Amino acid sequence: MMATKNKDTEIKALRENVAQYRQLVEISPDWVWRIDLEGCHTYTNPSVYPLLGYNVSEIVGTNAFPLIHPDDGQPVRDMLKQCIEQKVGWHNVAIRWLHKDGSIRSFESTASPMLNADGKVTGFSGIDRDITGRKRAEAALMEAEWKFRALFEKGPIGVAYHKMIYNETGKPVDYYFIDATES
Repeated sequence: MMATKNKDTEIKALRENVAQYRQLVEISPDWVWRIDLEGCHTYTNPSVYPLLGYNVSEIVGTNAFPLIHPDDGQPVRDMLKQCIEQKVGWHNVAIRWLHKDGSIRSFESTASPMLNADGKVTGFSGIDRDITGRKRAEAALMEAEWKFRALFEKGPIGVAYHKMIYNETGKPVDYYFIDATES
């Protein structure tokens, strides 16, 4: 009787633990997923909808590769094959996904292999974080830097870029040149 009661308590605790982890996964703003060895989604959390525009039912049971940007498809296939062979996952791999509206979204993907009792890889579970905004900001910064550099170097008037040196009261006391145009 005591063994049955302990077993029931253990099962109840396990169910509560599973429910808590499921809740964490379900509310995560990142895309949490599982795939089999062919790249077919066996699970996805609801975040796939705000991130890629697809309902969970449109993703589960479908292959991931048609939704990956064509330029990233073969490298991801090659990586997946290598990870299966080596029984390893990947960390912060850049993958571009195709949103349902046709736009391209950039993600960082991290995954671990799922192993069966014999140690054989059966698939992968992972998390993809949308970095589209960061990529756009990086591109805008690079463009702004390029424009500034072009204006600085090719401008019709001379420009000097310098750094001020201040004393302990905050009063400027000197400066030095960092860069200057030839004009």
